[in-house]
Amino acid sequence: MRSNRRVVGTGLIALDILIDQRGEAVSSALGGSAGNVLSILASLGWGATPISVIGKDHAGERLLQEFRLVNANTSYLKQSKHFRTPVVYQHQLSGNDGPTHRFSFTCPQCGTKHKPNFCIDERVIDGKVRSAPDADVFFLDRPTRLGYKLAERYSQKGVFIVFEPSAVGDDPELFERILKYTNVLKYADDRIPDLDVFDLSKVDIEIQTKGADGLKFRASSLTKDWVSMGAYKLPTIKDTSGAGDWCTAGFIHSLLHRTSLQKGITYTCIAHALAYGQVLSTFNCMTVGARGLLSEYSTKNITTAATRLTKSRFSEMSELQDYLSGVVYQEGLYDYLYTKRSRKYRPSPDLSVLQSFECCGS
Repeated sequence: MRSNRRVVGTGLIALDILIDQRGEAVSSALGGSAGNVLSILASLGWGATPISVIGKDHAGERLLQEFRLVNANTSYLKQSKHFRTPVVYQHQLSGNDGPTHRFSFTCPQCGTKHKPNFCIDERVIDGKVRSAPDADVFFLDRPTRLGYKLAERYSQKGVFIVFEPSAVGDDPELFERILKYTNVLKYADDRIPDLDVFDLSKVDIEIQTKGADGLKFRASSLTKDWVSMGAYKLPTIKDTSGAGDWCTAGFIHSLLHRTSLQKGITYTCIAHALAYGQVLSTFNCMTVGARGLLSEYSTKNITTAATRLTKSRFSEMSELQDYLSGVVYQEGLYDYLYTKRSRKYRPSPDLSVLQSFECCGS
């Protein structure tokens, strides 16, 4: 299930460095919420364009390289010597319920912070907004001035706006203004418990994820009640990082593949698209890294398996909500992926990254 759709996105585009439980850097890759969602969609055949400002440094070069590997349009990623490319250090940890992780922007070698900087000059923002390419979907993962202006512009052109904030941020008014242009609002309950103080009347679909308990959604034009969808029960979890990004990318991919937005979105289409996203999220938890699935399986392998597993979930349903709400025990979960493998996209670990940063010396 490939696509000829186009997605433009902005937000956190960073270099992820995976630190194992011994404290050693084992791999690095393009990451950040926006970076992951855009690169996953690009791998699924979408035309993807990230819009942001990154550093003119080793990490920035690495991001450009990885975006080009999936044929993304990198002409709107401006490199500046006044910016430092964000770096996310993912520390792998052991937990009572299986492997877990924590994120940090601080280099474990020298303590230098690599936090993202979204304070982009207004003239640069206006230039990017004026020249932004056509799109079917605009994705943003935080309330920034650039994201707001792009959402406003794309909304006026009828583009589907997907907003997935990790926090309300320091400017609630900016957050509220973005909501006026938002078609899909997705957030995690451990980051944003509720949004009761905000006006969500313009939001078409609201999705709240609940970790191992799955997610719930509601669409104001269809029902005001929440509809719960249970998560898949995994026999073994290797890594949960990137799970939310896979769910988002899979949801967007499936929804626009199955649905004509001009004809309206149905309750069943939303549930089916979210189920497809949950399958991709589940598969990625069986690998290591935020996009580990793409390093082990071909796109065709992944999408074929996801389509089969999604259909199997719906094949025997009689009462949609009752069927979806429970935990999904799927026998032979691994068998869906363990078929023919063709590895078309396999970014190799770059162990030289930590030594090549200016903060760590080289």
